[in-house]
Amino acid sequence: MNLVTGRAGVARVIASMAMVACVQATPVYAQRVDPDVRVLRTILEKPEAEIDLARAKLAIDKLVDPAVDIEGTLAKLDVMAAEVKALAGPRTQSSEIAQVLRSYLHDAGPWNNRQPFRFDLEGDPLGHKISGKLLTNYLATKKGNCVSMPALFVLLAHRLGLEATFAASPEHFFVKYRDETGRWHNLESTSGGHPRRDESYQRDTPMTPQALKNGIYMRPLSRKEAVARVMTNVLLEHYTSTGRPEKVIALANVALEHYPSDIDAMLQKGYAYYLLIRDFQKKHPRPRGVPFEDRLLFQALELNNRLWYEKAEALGWREPDAGAERRYLELMKTARSN
Repeated sequence: MNLVTGRAGVARVIASMAMVACVQATPVYAQRVDPDVRVLRTILEKPEAEIDLARAKLAIDKLVDPAVDIEGTLAKLDVMAAEVKALAGPRTQSSEIAQVLRSYLHDAGPWNNRQPFRFDLEGDPLGHKISGKLLTNYLATKKGNCVSMPALFVLLAHRLGLEATFAASPEHFFVKYRDETGRWHNLESTSGGHPRRDESYQRDTPMTPQALKNGIYMRPLSRKEAVARVMTNVLLEHYTSTGRPEKVIALANVALEHYPSDIDAMLQKGYAYYLLIRDFQKKHPRPRGVPFEDRLLFQALELNNRLWYEKAEALGWREPDAGAERRYLELMKTARSN
Protein backbone atom coordinates (compact mmCIF):
# COMPACT_ATOMS: atom_id res chain seq x y z
CA MET A 1 0.00 0.00 0.00
CA ASN A 2 1.42 3.33 -1.07
CA LEU A 3 0.99 5.57 1.95
CA VAL A 4 2.92 8.40 0.32
CA THR A 5 -0.11 9.28 -1.81
CA GLY A 6 -1.86 10.26 1.40
CA ARG A 7 0.04 13.51 1.71
CA ALA A 8 -2.36 16.43 1.49
CA GLY A 9 -1.25 18.76 -1.29
CA VAL A 10 -2.19 21.99 0.44
CA ALA A 11 -0.38 24.92 2.01
CA ARG A 12 1.27 24.55 5.43
CA VAL A 13 -0.90 25.63 8.31
CA ILE A 14 0.28 28.02 11.04
CA ALA A 15 -0.58 26.49 14.42
CA SER A 16 -2.42 29.13 16.44
CA MET A 17 -3.72 28.54 19.96
CA ALA A 18 -7.12 27.65 18.57
CA MET A 19 -5.43 25.32 16.16
CA VAL A 20 -3.54 23.51 18.93
CA ALA A 21 -6.74 23.07 20.89
CA CYS A 22 -8.42 21.67 17.83
CA VAL A 23 -5.55 19.24 17.16
CA GLN A 24 -5.95 17.88 20.65
CA ALA A 25 -9.66 17.44 20.04
CA THR A 26 -9.28 15.70 16.67
CA PRO A 27 -11.75 12.79 16.70
CA VAL A 28 -10.10 9.39 17.05
CA TYR A 29 -11.44 5.98 17.91
CA ALA A 30 -12.08 5.55 21.64
CA GLN A 31 -8.89 3.87 22.79
CA ARG A 32 -10.07 2.84 26.27
CA VAL A 33 -13.07 0.85 25.09
CA ASP A 34 -11.95 -0.46 21.72
CA PRO A 35 -11.30 -4.22 21.99
CA ASP A 36 -8.51 -4.22 19.39
CA VAL A 37 -6.68 -1.46 21.25
CA ARG A 38 -7.12 -3.45 24.46
CA VAL A 39 -5.59 -6.57 22.87
CA LEU A 40 -2.62 -4.62 21.56
CA ARG A 41 -2.05 -2.83 24.85
CA THR A 42 -2.16 -6.11 26.75
CA ILE A 43 0.61 -7.50 24.56
CA LEU A 44 2.84 -4.43 24.53
CA GLU A 45 2.53 -3.67 28.24
CA LYS A 46 4.09 -7.01 29.15
CA PRO A 47 7.78 -7.07 30.12
CA GLU A 48 9.99 -7.73 27.11
CA ALA A 49 10.97 -11.23 28.23
CA GLU A 50 7.34 -12.27 28.73
CA ILE A 51 6.20 -11.46 25.20
CA ASP A 52 5.53 -14.65 23.24
CA LEU A 53 5.89 -13.50 19.63
CA ALA A 54 3.98 -16.48 18.26
CA ARG A 55 0.99 -15.85 20.49
CA ALA A 56 1.23 -12.11 19.80
CA LYS A 57 1.29 -12.63 16.03
CA LEU A 58 -1.73 -14.91 16.13
CA ALA A 59 -3.68 -12.68 18.52
CA ILE A 60 -3.20 -9.71 16.18
CA ASP A 61 -3.93 -11.79 13.07
CA LYS A 62 -7.18 -12.93 14.72
CA LEU A 63 -8.29 -9.29 14.86
CA VAL A 64 -8.00 -9.30 11.06
CA ASP A 65 -9.50 -12.77 10.56
CA PRO A 66 -11.62 -14.12 13.44
CA ALA A 67 -11.25 -17.63 12.01
CA VAL A 68 -7.60 -17.77 13.15
CA ASP A 69 -7.18 -20.71 15.54
CA ILE A 70 -4.58 -19.53 18.03
CA GLU A 71 -4.16 -22.68 20.09
CA GLY A 72 -4.31 -25.00 17.09
CA THR A 73 -1.66 -22.98 15.25
CA LEU A 74 0.61 -22.87 18.30
CA ALA A 75 0.35 -26.66 18.49
CA LYS A 76 1.29 -26.87 14.80
CA LEU A 77 4.35 -24.70 15.42
CA ASP A 78 5.36 -27.06 18.24
CA VAL A 79 5.12 -30.03 15.88
CA MET A 80 7.18 -28.24 13.24
CA ALA A 81 9.86 -27.32 15.80
CA ALA A 82 10.02 -30.96 16.93
CA GLU A 83 10.54 -32.04 13.31
CA VAL A 84 13.40 -29.57 12.93
CA LYS A 85 15.00 -30.88 16.12
CA ALA A 86 14.78 -34.41 14.76
CA LEU A 87 16.43 -33.32 11.51
CA ALA A 88 19.15 -31.49 13.41
CA GLY A 89 20.12 -34.61 15.34
CA PRO A 90 23.27 -34.12 17.40
CA ARG A 91 23.95 -30.64 16.01
CA THR A 92 23.68 -28.00 18.73
CA GLN A 93 25.44 -24.89 17.41
CA SER A 94 23.11 -21.99 16.64
CA SER A 95 24.49 -21.67 13.11
CA GLU A 96 23.88 -25.37 12.47
CA ILE A 97 20.31 -25.32 13.78
CA ALA A 98 19.56 -22.16 11.78
CA GLN A 99 20.73 -23.91 8.64
CA VAL A 100 18.57 -26.96 9.38
CA LEU A 101 15.58 -24.68 9.95
CA ARG A 102 16.27 -22.86 6.69
CA SER A 103 16.40 -26.15 4.81
CA TYR A 104 13.27 -27.45 6.55
CA LEU A 105 11.28 -24.44 5.38
CA HIS A 106 12.73 -23.67 1.98
CA ASP A 107 14.26 -26.85 0.49
CA ALA A 108 12.18 -29.61 -1.07
CA GLY A 109 12.41 -32.86 0.88
CA PRO A 110 10.43 -35.77 2.33
CA TRP A 111 9.69 -33.72 5.46
CA ASN A 112 7.50 -31.34 3.40
CA ASN A 113 6.38 -33.70 0.61
CA ARG A 114 8.77 -31.78 -1.61
CA GLN A 115 6.62 -28.67 -1.31
CA PRO A 116 8.66 -26.01 0.47
CA PHE A 117 7.45 -22.61 1.57
CA ARG A 118 8.03 -20.00 -1.10
CA PHE A 119 7.55 -16.36 -1.99
CA ASP A 120 4.24 -15.66 -3.72
CA LEU A 121 5.76 -14.14 -6.83
CA GLU A 122 2.82 -14.92 -9.09
CA GLY A 123 -0.14 -14.12 -6.85
CA ASP A 124 1.03 -11.18 -4.74
CA PRO A 125 4.56 -10.09 -5.64
CA LEU A 126 4.29 -6.67 -3.97
CA GLY A 127 2.70 -7.96 -0.77
CA HIS A 128 -0.54 -5.99 -1.14
CA LYS A 129 -2.84 -8.82 -0.01
CA ILE A 130 -3.36 -8.66 3.74
CA SER A 131 -4.31 -12.34 3.80
CA GLY A 132 -0.80 -13.20 2.63
CA LYS A 133 0.61 -11.59 5.77
CA LEU A 134 -1.38 -13.81 8.12
CA LEU A 135 0.57 -16.71 9.58
CA THR A 136 -2.27 -19.23 9.25
CA ASN A 137 -2.70 -18.42 5.58
CA TYR A 138 1.02 -18.89 4.98
CA LEU A 139 0.99 -22.24 6.74
CA ALA A 140 -2.01 -23.37 4.67
CA THR A 141 -0.83 -22.19 1.25
CA LYS A 142 2.96 -22.25 1.70
CA LYS A 143 3.01 -18.97 -0.23
CA GLY A 144 4.05 -15.85 1.63
CA ASN A 145 5.64 -12.42 1.60
CA CYS A 146 8.11 -10.36 3.59
CA VAL A 147 5.86 -10.37 6.67
CA SER A 148 4.62 -13.94 6.94
CA MET A 149 7.84 -15.56 5.74
CA PRO A 150 10.28 -14.05 8.26
CA ALA A 151 7.58 -14.42 10.92
CA LEU A 152 7.46 -18.20 10.58
CA PHE A 153 11.24 -18.47 10.68
CA VAL A 154 11.52 -16.27 13.78
CA LEU A 155 8.70 -18.03 15.64
CA LEU A 156 10.15 -21.48 14.97
CA ALA A 157 13.65 -20.24 15.81
CA HIS A 158 12.43 -19.18 19.26
CA ARG A 159 11.03 -22.67 19.83
CA LEU A 160 14.44 -24.06 18.91
CA GLY A 161 16.27 -21.84 21.38
CA LEU A 162 17.75 -19.52 18.76
CA GLU A 163 18.10 -15.77 19.24
CA ALA A 164 16.27 -14.47 16.20
CA THR A 165 14.15 -11.46 15.35
CA PHE A 166 13.04 -9.14 12.55
CA ALA A 167 14.87 -6.28 10.90
CA ALA A 168 13.69 -3.77 8.32
CA SER A 169 14.86 -2.18 5.12
CA PRO A 170 12.67 0.21 3.10
CA GLU A 171 9.28 -1.45 2.47
CA HIS A 172 10.68 -4.82 3.60
CA PHE A 173 11.27 -7.11 6.61
CA PHE A 174 13.83 -9.90 6.97
CA VAL A 175 15.34 -12.17 9.63
CA LYS A 176 18.29 -11.52 11.87
CA TYR A 177 19.72 -14.26 14.08
CA ARG A 178 22.71 -14.37 16.40
CA ASP A 179 25.13 -17.31 16.11
CA GLU A 180 27.12 -19.02 18.85
CA THR A 181 29.91 -16.42 18.57
CA GLY A 182 27.50 -13.54 19.20
CA ARG A 183 27.53 -12.33 15.60
CA TRP A 184 24.28 -11.26 13.92
CA HIS A 185 23.42 -12.63 10.46
CA ASN A 186 20.77 -11.57 7.94
CA LEU A 187 18.58 -14.25 6.36
CA GLU A 188 16.33 -13.36 3.44
CA SER A 189 13.17 -15.47 3.80
CA THR A 190 11.75 -14.38 0.44
CA SER A 191 14.85 -15.79 -1.23
CA GLY A 192 15.09 -19.28 0.22
CA GLY A 193 16.20 -18.07 3.64
CA HIS A 194 19.76 -17.56 2.41
CA PRO A 195 22.22 -15.11 4.01
CA ARG A 196 22.36 -11.57 2.71
CA ARG A 197 24.85 -8.89 3.65
CA ASP A 198 23.94 -5.45 4.96
CA GLU A 199 25.64 -3.89 1.95
CA SER A 200 23.34 -5.79 -0.39
CA TYR A 201 20.20 -4.39 1.23
CA GLN A 202 21.65 -0.90 1.28
CA ARG A 203 22.58 -1.13 -2.40
CA ASP A 204 19.23 -2.45 -3.61
CA THR A 205 17.00 -0.32 -1.34
CA PRO A 206 18.96 2.85 -0.58
CA MET A 207 18.78 4.21 2.96
CA THR A 208 19.86 7.61 4.18
CA PRO A 209 22.74 7.82 6.67
CA GLN A 210 20.25 9.53 8.97
CA ALA A 211 17.92 6.52 8.83
CA LEU A 212 20.74 4.12 9.67
CA LYS A 213 21.94 6.35 12.50
CA ASN A 214 18.44 6.51 13.96
CA GLY A 215 18.06 2.74 13.71
CA ILE A 216 14.90 2.64 11.64
CA TYR A 217 16.54 0.14 9.28
CA MET A 218 18.92 -2.82 9.48
CA ARG A 219 19.08 -3.33 13.24
CA PRO A 220 17.52 -6.27 15.13
CA LEU A 221 14.16 -5.34 16.64
CA SER A 222 13.27 -6.07 20.24
CA ARG A 223 10.16 -8.16 20.88
CA LYS A 224 8.06 -5.07 21.64
CA GLU A 225 9.36 -3.36 18.52
CA ALA A 226 8.58 -6.43 16.43
CA VAL A 227 5.00 -6.48 17.72
CA ALA A 228 4.56 -2.74 17.21
CA ARG A 229 6.15 -2.44 13.80
CA VAL A 230 5.86 -5.77 11.99
CA MET A 231 2.73 -7.35 13.44
CA THR A 232 0.58 -4.32 14.21
CA ASN A 233 1.22 -2.87 10.75
CA VAL A 234 -0.83 -5.73 9.27
CA LEU A 235 -3.76 -4.64 11.45
CA LEU A 236 -3.29 -1.00 10.46
CA GLU A 237 -3.32 -1.96 6.78
CA HIS A 238 -6.48 -3.98 7.35
CA TYR A 239 -8.38 -1.07 8.87
CA THR A 240 -7.03 1.33 6.25
CA SER A 241 -8.31 -0.92 3.47
CA THR A 242 -11.71 -1.24 5.14
CA GLY A 243 -12.11 2.51 5.64
CA ARG A 244 -11.58 2.84 9.39
CA PRO A 245 -9.08 5.71 9.72
CA GLU A 246 -10.07 6.59 13.31
CA LYS A 247 -9.23 3.05 14.37
CA VAL A 248 -5.92 3.19 12.50
CA ILE A 249 -5.00 6.33 14.46
CA ALA A 250 -5.94 4.76 17.80
CA LEU A 251 -3.90 1.60 17.13
CA ALA A 252 -0.96 3.55 15.72
CA ASN A 253 -0.94 5.63 18.90
CA VAL A 254 -0.48 2.46 20.97
CA ALA A 255 2.32 1.23 18.73
CA LEU A 256 4.10 4.60 18.95
CA GLU A 257 3.81 4.66 22.75
CA HIS A 258 5.97 1.55 22.88
CA TYR A 259 8.12 2.21 19.79
CA PRO A 260 8.33 6.00 19.27
CA SER A 261 10.45 5.70 16.11
CA ASP A 262 8.07 3.27 14.38
CA ILE A 263 8.00 4.90 10.95
CA ASP A 264 5.41 2.45 9.64
CA ALA A 265 2.95 3.53 12.33
CA MET A 266 3.78 7.17 11.55
CA LEU A 267 3.08 6.71 7.85
CA GLN A 268 -0.12 4.76 8.51
CA LYS A 269 -1.23 7.50 10.88
CA GLY A 270 -0.45 10.23 8.35
CA TYR A 271 -2.41 8.36 5.70
CA ALA A 272 -5.35 7.91 8.07
CA TYR A 273 -5.53 11.68 8.51
CA TYR A 274 -5.52 12.03 4.73
CA LEU A 275 -8.55 9.72 4.58
CA LEU A 276 -10.30 11.88 7.16
CA ILE A 277 -9.45 14.96 5.07
CA ARG A 278 -10.91 13.29 2.00
CA ASP A 279 -14.10 12.41 3.89
CA PHE A 280 -14.35 16.00 5.15
CA GLN A 281 -14.03 17.37 1.62
CA LYS A 282 -16.78 15.06 0.40
CA LYS A 283 -19.02 16.32 3.19
CA HIS A 284 -18.12 19.97 2.51
CA PRO A 285 -17.53 20.31 -1.25
CA ARG A 286 -17.88 24.12 -1.07
CA PRO A 287 -15.18 25.66 1.18
CA ARG A 288 -17.06 28.95 1.66
CA GLY A 289 -20.01 27.17 3.21
CA VAL A 290 -18.00 25.38 5.92
CA PRO A 291 -18.86 26.52 9.49
CA PHE A 292 -16.01 28.13 11.44
CA GLU A 293 -15.61 25.24 13.92
CA ASP A 294 -15.44 22.75 11.07
CA ARG A 295 -12.73 24.84 9.40
CA LEU A 296 -10.64 24.44 12.54
CA LEU A 297 -11.24 20.71 12.40
CA PHE A 298 -10.08 20.62 8.78
CA GLN A 299 -6.93 22.55 9.67
CA ALA A 300 -6.24 20.11 12.50
CA LEU A 301 -6.61 17.12 10.18
CA GLU A 302 -4.32 18.77 7.65
CA LEU A 303 -1.71 19.59 10.25
CA ASN A 304 -1.66 16.04 11.58
CA ASN A 305 -1.43 14.64 8.07
CA ARG A 306 1.72 16.67 7.43
CA LEU A 307 3.09 16.20 10.93
CA TRP A 308 3.37 12.41 10.78
CA TYR A 309 5.00 12.31 7.36
CA GLU A 310 7.47 14.95 8.52
CA LYS A 311 8.24 12.96 11.67
CA ALA A 312 9.14 9.96 9.53
CA GLU A 313 11.31 12.15 7.30
CA ALA A 314 13.08 13.58 10.34
CA LEU A 315 14.19 10.04 11.20
CA GLY A 316 15.58 9.53 7.69
CA TRP A 317 12.67 7.98 5.82
CA ARG A 318 12.32 9.10 2.21
CA GLU A 319 9.51 8.68 -0.29
CA PRO A 320 10.10 5.74 -2.66
CA ASP A 321 10.76 6.92 -6.19
CA ALA A 322 8.63 5.96 -9.16
CA GLY A 323 10.79 2.95 -10.02
CA ALA A 324 10.92 1.40 -6.54
CA GLU A 325 8.21 -1.22 -7.12
CA ARG A 326 9.69 -2.21 -10.49
CA ARG A 327 13.14 -2.70 -8.97
CA TYR A 328 11.67 -4.73 -6.12
CA LEU A 329 9.93 -7.06 -8.55
CA GLU A 330 13.14 -7.49 -10.50
CA LEU A 331 15.03 -8.36 -7.31
CA MET A 332 12.40 -10.95 -6.35
CA LYS A 333 12.48 -12.51 -9.81
CA THR A 334 16.26 -12.67 -9.75
CA ALA A 335 16.28 -14.21 -6.28
CA ARG A 336 13.68 -16.77 -7.36
CA SER A 337 15.68 -17.81 -10.44
CA ASN A 338 18.76 -18.32 -8.28
